[in-house]
Parts: sequence; C-alpha cells; structure tokens
Amino acid sequence: GVFDWLVPENLPDASDYRIRVISSADGSVFGESASGFAISNPALREIFVTEPNDIAAEVGINIPVEATLPEGYEPQVREVCFKQTGATEFQCSAMTGSGLVLAGNIPGSAVSERGTKYYYSFVRGNVERTVPEFNATSLPFEIQVQINSFTSPVVIESRSYSMISIPMVLDDPRFSAVIPGLGNDAVERLLRWNSVTEEYDEAPNIPRNFVPGVAFWYISATNTDFSIAGAKSVESSQPFSLMLLPGFNQIGNPFAFPVAWENVIGSSGVDAPVSFDASLGEDDPYRYNQTIIDPWEGYWVNNPTSGNVELQVRPIEASAASKRHSKNASGSSLALDADYVLQLRAVSQTHKLRDSQNYLGFAAGATDGHDRIDFAEAPGLGNHVRLSIMQDGVRMAGSFKSSEAAGREWVLEVSASLPRGLSADGELIRVSLSEQGVLPNGFSLFVVDDDNRERIPIVESAFDVRLTTEYPVRHLRLIVGTESFAAQESDGITETPSRVVLEQNYPNPFTSTTIIRYQLSSRTNVRLEVYNLLGQKLATLVNRSQDAGWYAEEWNGLDISGKPVSSGTYFYRFVSGEITDTKTMVLVR
Repeated sequence: GVFDWLVPENLPDASDYRIRVISSADGSVFGESASGFAISNPALREIFVTEPNDIAAEVGINIPVEATLPEGYEPQVREVCFKQTGATEFQCSAMTGSGLVLAGNIPGSAVSERGTKYYYSFVRGNVERTVPEFNATSLPFEIQVQINSFTSPVVIESRSYSMISIPMVLDDPRFSAVIPGLGNDAVERLLRWNSVTEEYDEAPNIPRNFVPGVAFWYISATNTDFSIAGAKSVESSQPFSLMLLPGFNQIGNPFAFPVAWENVIGSSGVDAPVSFDASLGEDDPYRYNQTIIDPWEGYWVNNPTSGNVELQVRPIEASAASKRHSKNASGSSLALDADYVLQLRAVSQTHKLRDSQNYLGFAAGATDGHDRIDFAEAPGLGNHVRLSIMQDGVRMAGSFKSSEAAGREWVLEVSASLPRGLSADGELIRVSLSEQGVLPNGFSLFVVDDDNRERIPIVESAFDVRLTTEYPVRHLRLIVGTESFAAQESDGITETPSRVVLEQNYPNPFTSTTIIRYQLSSRTNVRLEVYNLLGQKLATLVNRSQDAGWYAEEWNGLDISGKPVSSGTYFYRFVSGEITDTKTMVLVR
C-alpha cells in the first residue's frame, strides 16, 4: 500500500535517514527502504542569541538583546523572558524584526543590584524551544549587574551600634574604601566577633574585608549611612556558601533581597538567626529566632557543634507571608509548643540597661542538653546588663526541659558592663518574671542566691540582685517545683535571709509612688523614715517589731499631714537593732 509519514519536528539534520516498517503486533520487520534520504530541520538548528558575556548591564538601564533564527524556522511566539534575581516569576516581552534577526529588550525595572535572570522562548505549533536549551526557567542566563553607586538603606543612628553587611561584590572591598573615617575612634568604629578568641577584633585589624555574607558592628559619632561606589551583583547560579566556626558567627545575607531561613541549606543544624535593632531604644535590641535574613543587615548565628558547619544560602526571595511572619516573630517562637514558658527581663536600675530576651520552661520532648528549642545567648556589646541561663558552661537565652514530678532548676548568672570609668559596685538589677502557660499543680518559683547563700524573695513577679566588688557576677539558681523540691535543691540554704540589707528604692527617680525593700535576718525592731535635705522628718513608714524575712514598703510622696511634697531629693533612714542605713531618692512631679 501507500503510506503518508509525518516527520517529527524533533529530528535533527542528517543525510542518511531510512524508513523501517515494523509490525505493531509482534515487532517483526516488514521491510526497510533500500537507500537513505536527507532531512533538513531548521527547527533544531542553533539559535544565536545575546549572552551575558555580550552585555554590560547597569542598574536601571534597559538591556537590548538579539536572536538570530536559523533559515526556514518561523516560530509564532518569539519572546525574551526576564526577572530580578530571587524573584519567582518571569515576565516576557515579544521580540520583533524582519527576516531572521529579532530584537528584544530587558527593561531597566528588571536590572537591579539583585542581578538579572533571563532566557529566550520560541514556539512553533505546539513545540517550544528555549535558549538555554534545557531547564531554562531554573537555569537561565544570569547577568551580574554593574552598580556604579548605591546608598545603603541602613541608617546608622549616632553613637548606636548597628550590625551591617554588604550584599554586593565590591570593586574595592577594603574598609577604608567604604568607610573613610575609620581609624579615628571618636568618629567611626568597625568591629567583628572572633569565634576563636571569643573577643572582638577592630578595624583595621580584622582579617576580613567587606565581602558578601560577612557582617560587622559599625558605630558612628553622627547619623549617617554609607555609600557604595563601584560594585556588581552577587553571582547566584549556585547557593552561596557560608562556613560557620563553632560558637557564634556574624553573618549577612549575601543576596540583595530577603531570604527565608528555611531556604538556607544546613540551617537545621545551627541556632536560628539573632538580629539587632538599635531603634528599640531602652528595650533589649536583640531579637532571637528570626525567620528571614534581610539584605544589608547583620545577624548572629550560633553553631552549637564542635566542628565547622557549612550553610548554603539559596537565591530565592522570601514570600510575602514569610516576611509578615518574621516581623511578628518573638524571642520565644521556638518554644511555641512548650507547656510553660517563663520570660526573665533584667533591668539595671541606675543606667536602665536591659536584657529581656531570656526564656526557660517545660516542653514535651525537651532534653537537658542543647536541643531544637534551646538557643544560645548572643555576645554582648558596649554598655549592657547580662542575664544568662547557664547550660553545660554555655550561656543560653532559651533553655527548655521536660517536666518532672517534683520540679527542675536552672543556673543563672547576672552581670553588667557599664560606661567607661563607672563601676558596677552597688548596681541593683531587677529581674521581672512573665509567665505563659500553666505550671504543674503544686509548683512555684524560687530563687536561690549561691553567692550569699540565701533565698531571694519574689515580690510582685520580680526579684532584685545587687552587684558588688566582691561579686561582680552574681550566681543564682531558679527553681520551678514544689516547696519540698526547692528545699532539697537549696543545699541547706534556709528560707530566711542571712543578713540585714536595705535596698535602693524603685523606681528612682519616681513621679508618685516608690517601693523601698529591705530584709531582716532575725526578729528585731524596725524604723523606716523619710527626711528632706534639711533633716526634717516627713513620714514614718515603719515603726514596729518584725520577724526575719523580706519586706517592701511604699511611700506615696506625702508628708505626715497627708500633703504632697515638692519635687526634689529626699533621704530614707532605716534602723534595725544596731544597724542603721540611709539612702537617697528623687521625686519628680
């Protein structure tokens, strides 16, 4: 018989094709053409296009591109498709021209400091050809865009530290090329944590330059930003590799767009990022368990292992939903499945320094060691108060354990780094406690002072610790459990104070009322009185015999007759047996 044969479009050019007729029933060969014949298929001949090596791209400038089609190939759809690096969707625009040469355009809106990805698409009938030929949407052409000048979006507040990174490949990565004022400590400083020495190196003695993925502390005497002169976008055909040493590392997002932490290969083996926000003012600027790493910012990442860990940052922009979640992320986000969470906020009463990101509690499946919901405490910087939850010699900001029948205990350390020339001796640290969830039945909170070997009372969900020359670092234990468990774990420390102490009032200065705390080691007569600067007695707060224990008295700023006193400095005098102590306080109406 006579048969018609439709030549498939995917057959390449060749001069010796033959026809073989095969039975569909049993695969036997009926016959084969005696001589070969040629097929010329323009649909599979090479298409010549503008490739990245042919392009000198600058931020915001349109990029003209060309494609030369093989003779005889006439696709109905002729497009160049493009996107900024990191974006999920390509946009396409038609290529036009007469004859075999087509012209197209990548608009300047797709040409940014992030870099540009693009490919060509040609469709004839139902068959699409792309250039690059294979996996064009996942492995497109990439343009590293030239950045002649760029101003960092990070604004440096005067005399406040910021953690910065640069998501670009600089023509000159030296510190002095980016921050000319370095070297004059009174003007600008740049520091970086050394994971080996566990101290800060300071420029120019930092063994790294401004390269993608590396973060630094930066402080300036004035409000400023920093400008980049001469750079190109970071190459992103492969994930960007970051090597973490054991302990804390300062890293940056190597790409100029936000990346979700879950898109970082290897991130499950290290603690989640810790950000720093100087705009929080008096609040603790650290924010733990971040889910997004933003460009230009710097982050702490703790490697809890004893060996190096490689992270690979995939060049995928975080989704809008991920960005919203990151903005709302809290320090305890890793403990959302915990049964009970206790947040500890430490505040120095004189200098108002804060450390509020400290969490402990009970969680099902938690272990006593460093596990998935524990997170280490980032190193301090500058003037700060520090409350650390100690776990196997490591400072933790989050430590969760399984709940046991009688209770559990956590070891705490409290210290402060004050402005140059000032001593922490006498500094009062108030630790407030905030609970989430429900404690097991019969459980309470107890604080043991291991330095002075006494219990510290918890009054109105807070307790006080004073730093001294003898004890500049205070060692405490927080016990969550039954009364009998607390007594067992207190190592013979009694429930009553071992000495008589008058504390500094809080708040101080105050506007209406203030609390004066003191402790007694035995039953004794107590007088607590308020005087003005002339030595005139204004009020008697206590005048009676009291048992050993902890006490808190309020002064409402009224004199003996019940009239408000004016703004100013006042004394309060404490007499307990043979012990007398006097402190000052300031009232501001």
